Amino acid sequence: MTSAFCASGPLSLRIGILAIAVLVPALATVECVRPPSAAAQTWQLPDSLDLGLAATLNASAPVLGIDNYGRTLGVWVYGFAVPGEIYWARYSPGVGWGSKTRLDLHGLADRVYGIDLAMNGSGSAYLAWYGQAGLYAAAYDPVQGWTRPVTIRPGPNPFIDFVGGLALGIDANRGGLMVWANPNSDSIFYATTADGASWTAPQSIFDVHLQLGAMQFDSNAGGEAVLVWERHPAILSPWNLYAARYDPSTGWASPTPLSTSPTYHSPTVAMNDSGAIVVAWVDNFTNFPNFDIYQRRYGAGQGPIASLSARAEK
Repeated sequence: MTSAFCASGPLSLRIGILAIAVLVPALATVECVRPPSAAAQTWQLPDSLDLGLAATLNASAPVLGIDNYGRTLGVWVYGFAVPGEIYWARYSPGVGWGSKTRLDLHGLADRVYGIDLAMNGSGSAYLAWYGQAGLYAAAYDPVQGWTRPVTIRPGPNPFIDFVGGLALGIDANRGGLMVWANPNSDSIFYATTADGASWTAPQSIFDVHLQLGAMQFDSNAGGEAVLVWERHPAILSPWNLYAARYDPSTGWASPTPLSTSPTYHSPTVAMNDSGAIVVAWVDNFTNFPNFDIYQRRYGAGQGPIASLSARAEK
C-alpha cells in the first residue's frame, strides 16, 4: 500500500523530516494519520462510491468503518452476482476515496447475501459475510490490506440464508467477536479471534430452541459486548426481550429478561467503553393504543439490568 508522506510543524522541522524521508525511502509510504482538524467538521457533498456495472449487478448492502484518524473503509456487495462479489474502497483524509476494488475471495463460490464490518480506532477491521452455503470472514490491516478469507461455518443448509442477525465487534487489540442466529432462528452462536488469522469453532451462546425475533449487538474497545434479542416461546405466548453481556475473560453472562409484551419490541442497544449499556424498545400494549418507548440502563458497577427500572417516553 502506498500513501503520501506528510509533515507539519516549523519549516526547519519539516525540512528535516523530508530529508530523512529521502534518505529512508520506506518512510515515504508511511501514511499521515493526524486527526482531522476542527475546520473539517462539516458535511461534504454527496459522492458516488459505485455506480454499478449493469442493471443485473446492482451495488447494495454497504457497511462502513472509520478509525480515530478519519480513515474510512467502505464495503458493499453485488447481490445478484453468481458467485457473490464483494467490493471495497478506502478513504484517506486529505486524499479522498480511492477506486473501488473487488475483494479476492480466493475461490469461494457461494452467493453473498449479507455482510457486516467492525473497525477499531487504529484502523484494523473484520468483515464477515454469508451466503447460502456458509459463513465467512476476512481481516483488514491498514498497512497490509486484506487477509485470505476463512470459513467460520460451512454448509450447506436447506434455507436461503445461512445465518440471521450477523454482527461483529473488534477491540483495541484486534480481538474479534462474531454473533449470529442459525437459519431457522432458534439458536444463537458466536466465535472469537485474536488476530483474524483463525476463528474459534462456533459455540452456542444460548441453546434456546425457541423462535427468535430481532437481534441487536454492540461492543466496545475493551472487548466487552452486549446482545439483545426477542424470543417468542409459542403461539399465543408473549414476546420476551432479553439481554446478555459478554466479557472477554469470562464469556457470556446468563440472559437477563428485560420486558414481556404480547407484541414485538423492535429493540436497539448501545454500549460505551466503560461497559455502560442502554436498551430501548417499543411498547404498544401497556398504554394501548399509544406507542411508547421504554428504556433500561446497565451501569458498570451498578448491579444487573434487572435491578434498574424501565421508564416510558411517549
